Amino acid sequence: MQRGRLLAIGLLILTISASLSPALRAQEAKAQGENTPEAVFQKATASMQAGDLAGFAGAMDPAALKQFQKAMLDLAEHAKSKGKEKQVLEMFSNAKKIDDLKALTPDKFLASFYEGMFSRNPAGKQMLSQSKNTILGHVDDPVDRDRTYVVYRADMKGREENTGRPNVANLRKVDGRWMMLLGGDLEGLATLVKQGMEGPLLEFPKPETVKIEPLGHFLEKDETARVVYRITTPIRDSKFARYTVFTLKKTEDGWKEVHAGDIPRTEALIREAMGLEVKKEPAPNSPPQRKPALPKARAKAKARGGR
Repeated sequence: MQRGRLLAIGLLILTISASLSPALRAQEAKAQGENTPEAVFQKATASMQAGDLAGFAGAMDPAALKQFQKAMLDLAEHAKSKGKEKQVLEMFSNAKKIDDLKALTPDKFLASFYEGMFSRNPAGKQMLSQSKNTILGHVDDPVDRDRTYVVYRADMKGREENTGRPNVANLRKVDGRWMMLLGGDLEGLATLVKQGMEGPLLEFPKPETVKIEPLGHFLEKDETARVVYRITTPIRDSKFARYTVFTLKKTEDGWKEVHAGDIPRTEALIREAMGLEVKKEPAPNSPPQRKPALPKARAKAKARGGR
């Protein structure tokens, strides 16, 4: 009797589990589909375009938000010491003094920054709302497995497609969830503004001081290689890092090396494209190189002004 009752209970549990499994699997599949780097990026940018700054900030890595707030508050204090506090406060909405910014939570701090930016540049806000983001692919960080870079192109609605420049969005996995990072431009904003307060930069850094780090690539339609790389530029006593994309067609020189993951060759191609080639100094005590002697016939012709 007892065994029969237990068997009946077991069958009931199996029946309920079987009936719930498809729904649970569908729910899990949906959750996993929403937790891809591409899906998180699309949701965050859609919030930004719709003016939902709270939703946009909610997609951000909390640690990145705190880091941004600290950097900007440090900048505000530095500006205050130079009598330029207003220059920083004007970047935010409804900020009359630094204490107003300190009172904000990190997510509201970011929202206030974007509100201030859009109020100063309404045309930029309109362009953002009319842009269409097309994801081209993504590259995983070669060292940090919890970090990836989504490459996308922003095209203006109503204009010819495929004309926008590829951009990079940084994401990090936090407790199993992909979350947006602020990106090199925003992360380095405080550094750029602070250095600008010290006076204009009179010259561009020497090519050898600019660091180029290819992070990986993917192929687009087997005809185009998109290489994500980090460029770090020294600015006086600070550094400014940003992430961008190098594009190479299959018909161009260097395709095989880039496709094979040849990092030194890829870096050289990027430097060449940016005009950052590092000149190799001649070896010490090496004799000066002489031009090869012309054959006598060509030498006489050249002396007469011929070819």
